[in-house]
Amino acid sequence: MNELYLKIKPYLETKFLIVGLGNILRADDAVGLILARRLKKKTNFSIFDVETTFENYLEKIIQKNPQTLFIIDAVDFGGKPGEVKLFSPEELSSLNLCFTHNPSLNLGINYLQNKLKINIIILAIQPKSIAFKRGLSSKVKKAVDLLENLFILCQR
Repeated sequence: MNELYLKIKPYLETKFLIVGLGNILRADDAVGLILARRLKKKTNFSIFDVETTFENYLEKIIQKNPQTLFIIDAVDFGGKPGEVKLFSPEELSSLNLCFTHNPSLNLGINYLQNKLKINIIILAIQPKSIAFKRGLSSKVKKAVDLLENLFILCQR
């Protein structure tokens, strides 16, 4: 957590926006939505939970004009379930990682980078399962708890 905290903290000192992505009906794919919704209840952060329609929020993001955009999503980067990594959009493109929302997300990120001077950080959580069922696996739920605490700690 210390390493992740040190990486995230400087970005939380800028004007930032959090976007939670996911599908609530696909197990761990809901991780971005669940974390965004929990943070929305407990912080005063600017947060959009966009489900699987990132592209529908592009103009709203531009209107907010953040310096940093955190995109929280389940990403299969070959890690252990619940593992958390930060990626830049360029790293994700070069690694050819598996997003469930890949085409619209990549197009949306490119659009935002052309419209705004913005840091985009993908906060990727390794899913255990994206099968059609409700609820997070225990390891992904622990990652949500950890990240929620980390963001709240950074708020102080």
